[in-house]
Amino acid sequence: LNVSENVTFTCEFSGGPDNEIKWLKGGTELANETSRTLLVNVDDVNKGDRYTCVISNAAGNGTGDSVLYVNPIITKHPSDTEITYKDPTGGLICCEAQGFPTPNITWYQNGTVLTDMANVTELESKPYTRTSTVNFINAI
Repeated sequence: LNVSENVTFTCEFSGGPDNEIKWLKGGTELANETSRTLLVNVDDVNKGDRYTCVISNAAGNGTGDSVLYVNPIITKHPSDTEITYKDPTGGLICCEAQGFPTPNITWYQNGTVLTDMANVTELESKPYTRTSTVNFINAI
């Protein structure tokens, strides 16, 4: 699913008539969500997670769940950088992407996958976000 799209989860069950429904996101109950359907507006990647419907009545309870995957988006594009001199501090190129699950970032140099990862730094700066930086040290 892409950011800015909606998804509807439906809790299908039989039994009743005194069924109680609640919805969980990542194991945490969603307040005021007690109907058979749950509409999620994917306004950011933090909406990606496991959604669980819990149905209960006097006879017991049951659950069903689904995982909402959010397609990766690049939130900070790397810029074309040409380093034409020897610089001991190097030249930095940065890329940031968001998605659920957290996306991986692959670097290319002149159309070829960069396999020497010694100068690549990656971190998850916030939930479901990966930031990757390449430092071209002593580039000619």
